Amino acid sequence: MSKGLSKTVILNTPIPPAGKETWLHDDLVQGLSVRIRAGRATTFYFSRRAHGKFGRLSLGTLEHLGSVETAREVARGHNRTISANGNPFADKAAHRAQAAKMMPTVETLWDDFRVNHVEARYKPTSAALCGYLWLHLKPWAGRRLGRDNPGRGGGAQEHAGGGPWRGDG
Repeated sequence: MSKGLSKTVILNTPIPPAGKETWLHDDLVQGLSVRIRAGRATTFYFSRRAHGKFGRLSLGTLEHLGSVETAREVARGHNRTISANGNPFADKAAHRAQAAKMMPTVETLWDDFRVNHVEARYKPTSAALCGYLWLHLKPWAGRRLGRDNPGRGGGAQEHAGGGPWRGDG
């Protein structure tokens, strides 16, 4: 009888060289696997075919989920969804699309900044300062921030500070 994945097995797996990764598959729950990268980054994934198409979902890291059993429960939930003729991969895509619609645009963030910071603190020079700053922001006005629209330099997801504009989708 197979034991499947365990925290001990994952932590005792040799670390792959930089640029490489090791995949371990669970014997107890269909579709559950863990990817180990250089630096000991361990991420659980659920991978399966649903409605004729292969899909893969990131479930989270070992540190985030806390245990292999938690990852198994999440994977079992996705297996139940597929068994009930559902598609967890399409659900994730729909969730991302909805989250992208809720992302603020550069223009809405500018309006908030202008009202709450520039005009409140720099009354005598606010018109000139706003005009100068808006000159640089205007080309970006209709863009939404987040993972799907990174802009220059890799995008909002690279900023460590987080915030309401961060695209975690």
